[in-house]
Amino acid sequence: MTTPPLARETASGREYYNFQTKEAAPSVTSILKVLSKPDVERWKLRMAADCANESWDEMTSWHPDERKQAMVNAHEIYTKGRADIGTLVHAVCEKIIKGIPVEVPKEAASYIGQFGKFVMDKRPKFLESEFTVWSREFCYAGTADALAVIDGETWLLDWKSSKGAYPEFALQLSALRQADFLIRSDCSEEPMPQIDRMGVVHLRPRSWRLIPVKEELAAECFIAFSAARDLFRWKDEVAGHVLGVVA
Repeated sequence: MTTPPLARETASGREYYNFQTKEAAPSVTSILKVLSKPDVERWKLRMAADCANESWDEMTSWHPDERKQAMVNAHEIYTKGRADIGTLVHAVCEKIIKGIPVEVPKEAASYIGQFGKFVMDKRPKFLESEFTVWSREFCYAGTADALAVIDGETWLLDWKSSKGAYPEFALQLSALRQADFLIRSDCSEEPMPQIDRMGVVHLRPRSWRLIPVKEELAAECFIAFSAARDLFRWKDEVAGHVLGVVA
């Protein structure tokens, strides 16, 4: 996703800034980075090992610092490539929804083809695309991918092009749903619409799925997100001050 209006990068991650009220709030995605992901850490180690195995002969002539840096950065190179695809997919989907002519980049063509199949099958009536919401009560903000009516129900939708669909996606959606208001690029505030369902539209090169968040567990998801918000605040505002001077 491209940088949304009102968003800016800080040392703690992305935050949103209301230039009318001078309020700032961390983004939903920055907050969720506090979650422990042991599988991701093991994957990073495998990427480093694969990098060393594939370039072993070449690396023998490198300076030790160069070898180390190549292995440390191996997962970032792959992740950036995936992030670039995700950004392209989001940008093209937004233009299609808004009726803006767009030339689909070759790298994203297969994903956009699956997006087209989703639209043809589910016939969503899009109400919003790439819109920002804000929670003054819990102090966070975020940008949602789309709001659409499907079979008479209003869905909050998130486009994902990752290899898998992960439970954390439900935390992100629940946070966006529970925000206090929509906020436009001019900082004007509008009431949150009634949202009946939440779901991930999982786009892959050869398939698509609309994966719903179970409504009976939606409240549990927001409770978990709220805990992550508290931990983020502790790390950002408190952790650096909890230990005193050594006696």
